[in-house]
Amino acid sequence: MKKIKDICKLRVTGYYQKNTSYFEEFNGSGRIDETYELIEKNTITPFGYEIKILKINDYSVNLLVDNEKVELKEGDKICVAYRNRTSGKNEDFIIDKEELYIELINANKYFYPHLIDFVDNREKINQNIKKVEKLIKNKYSYAEIKNHLKTILFRLTNEEYLNKQNVDFLMNERKLALPFKDVIEELISDIDIYFKECNKLLDVVLKNHKLDSEEYKYLAPYLYQLAIEHNSYEHIPFEKIGNLCTDISFRNIEVLRINITLTEKEMIEIHYLLMKIYSKSKMYFDKFYIARDLSNLLLNIDESMFNYKTLISINIDAGDYYQQIHDRPKAMEHYFIASEIANKNNDKEEAAYALYKYYKLNNAFPEKMKVEVDIDKIKKDFKEFADIIIKGINHKSIKICESEFDPIFINNYCLVMRDVEAEIEKVGDLNIPYQRWELIKRIYKDKYNIEWKTPKEMNPRIMFD
Repeated sequence: MKKIKDICKLRVTGYYQKNTSYFEEFNGSGRIDETYELIEKNTITPFGYEIKILKINDYSVNLLVDNEKVELKEGDKICVAYRNRTSGKNEDFIIDKEELYIELINANKYFYPHLIDFVDNREKINQNIKKVEKLIKNKYSYAEIKNHLKTILFRLTNEEYLNKQNVDFLMNERKLALPFKDVIEELISDIDIYFKECNKLLDVVLKNHKLDSEEYKYLAPYLYQLAIEHNSYEHIPFEKIGNLCTDISFRNIEVLRINITLTEKEMIEIHYLLMKIYSKSKMYFDKFYIARDLSNLLLNIDESMFNYKTLISINIDAGDYYQQIHDRPKAMEHYFIASEIANKNNDKEEAAYALYKYYKLNNAFPEKMKVEVDIDKIKKDFKEFADIIIKGINHKSIKICESEFDPIFINNYCLVMRDVEAEIEKVGDLNIPYQRWELIKRIYKDKYNIEWKTPKEMNPRIMFD
């Protein structure tokens, strides 16, 4: 059984309303609903009443409440003050009310009732994944593993496949998988349960417009699973993720009453994970502000908060997303930052791969906007890793319309794409690039007087179907 200090907090609630004096400064009203950590010798003075924590026992707390000793156990609630006096009418009306209570609450039950029954079966999932690791080579996300195992289970139980005794790969797979059939079934079920639990938690967070470090502790591993998914996206709840993006980004707008209380590190992490997840959506551009906010958070980051390779990955992925929304200058900036972080940590190979992306993208820029390349210096600085960078320098990219490097084009790309998708919603999606290109071309011309040439117009000999 956990001790009081590990699970409980002191909650103080009450209000007062006073209108007894001719002088306004002696009247007033107020409310309190605060919780306090259990720390011996700490004193609080709500409404002027002194409450001191004398001693924290294993299963109770001794307090001194206005010079009176009291003992509270979990769930106990006592009245510190109560007064209810009213008299008179109209201009002679007098009111003098006060109520003040203290109670010892189970913090998890009070603040996080939705977490009490949360089924966090990741330990069991991970243990079972190790048991069948020979069956799931190169599969990393829970969803990818689940889908792969469902295919194997189908082939283990379907009569058509059971009759195929002369197919080598099926015979080998059956030989490996059959001893683990129960584990496979359990693993598929447990992953489904875990995803359902996390989506229920996400629903509560979105309903309450509230997320703190305790809730994030449960939600972060799920967001990570969605972020590393590369094959199948049907299980990703993009609408919910989009709503979470909105709450996170607009948390400082007071009128919206969004309560996001995360540490600086958690705030960077969640921006990164949400950017990664939403970049997989058909509406990848719609929550562009998450990447913008991430970039701002990274400006003055204390790099000691993260492993340097994690910081490199964050910047590389941010660069990839900025490429996706056609902000190539910003993408270049993040690739360069990634290379600088690697250099500071004497990791020339990681720096080279970041600069490969940097110089590869540089080739897409108009000549007048390209950064200068000093191959001799690169060879001198990077030695055996220089060829990685030179490969990026020599990369031949498709031709890109110069208007795409106009700040007006860049700054409005996501807004234009919203209009494009709204138009496609009306007329139907042909699922060919030319449909969107023609709409992009028309909207840029009509709204911003930008003459944009489509990739097909710029590269007539390339097939884009």
